[in-house]
Amino acid sequence: MPVHFASLPRRTFLQTSLGVGASLLTFGNASGDESQDQPEHVALLSDPHIDADATKVVRGSVMSANLLNVIADILAQPKKPVQAFIDGDCAFNVGLPADYQTLAALLAPLPAARIPLHMAMGNHDNRVVFRKQFADNENESTAVDGKHVSLIETKHANWFLTDTLQKVNNVTGELGAEQLSWLTAALKSRSDKPAIVVGHHNPQFDVPDGGRVTGLQDSNELFDLLESQPHVKAYVFGHTHSWSVKQRDSGLHLINLPPIGYTFNEKSPLGWVDVALNATGMQLSLRSIDSDHPQHMETHKLTW
Repeated sequence: MPVHFASLPRRTFLQTSLGVGASLLTFGNASGDESQDQPEHVALLSDPHIDADATKVVRGSVMSANLLNVIADILAQPKKPVQAFIDGDCAFNVGLPADYQTLAALLAPLPAARIPLHMAMGNHDNRVVFRKQFADNENESTAVDGKHVSLIETKHANWFLTDTLQKVNNVTGELGAEQLSWLTAALKSRSDKPAIVVGHHNPQFDVPDGGRVTGLQDSNELFDLLESQPHVKAYVFGHTHSWSVKQRDSGLHLINLPPIGYTFNEKSPLGWVDVALNATGMQLSLRSIDSDHPQHMETHKLTW
């Protein structure tokens, strides 16, 4: 049951067959920009960790204030994003009702500005509580039972929102066999555009003896799939509370989004990423909450 926090009417959601007995909700490009030559902008956010108490401080950061700063910066951009994503850990710790109430109030300026927002589930989210808070923005999908998945179409790419939440407040992430089957069918049915897959957890391919999985438990299965589909260009994730852009030998780009709520390392930036996307690639621009941070406005140009 995807939740798309937007001011658009429900009829903008189109249900499409994937050819395997499953269905998927598709959220089309709402920008109204028909020019194929101009890049479209997408706002990528991660790990806001909003608590019911809007004044709560964690690791020296006021999380709600950070999110307000990010939203204000998004709204101040000369080119409005056609879509925005929050890549999980929307709530602070265990996803309490009051956390999501505070989150909804903070996020309200985005749909008011007609910027559709799509939220993924992180390990500190609670699907049931989340859905109750955003019930008016919820749309039925039988794509993956009990999971929060969707396809968002933009002019130059298809964005596949996955659900890596395994258990609330448990660090390990997992897609699971059913979601991997859905993603396989969904990717194969949308090979006409570059595909960008979004999931909260970072890939973790090897686990040391006696160690625990702190990233995605089925990383090998996911990346076997992604790298078998040439039109899949990037995997976007959060969870690590750090910012990096890398490329695998296969050509697949790994985009690790910076956190909004707080960092694990005081030298890491807080902020969001402005994506300028065209038919042959994207430019990522880190917009740090602290404009004096040495990585503020750091850019990465990805091509395909």
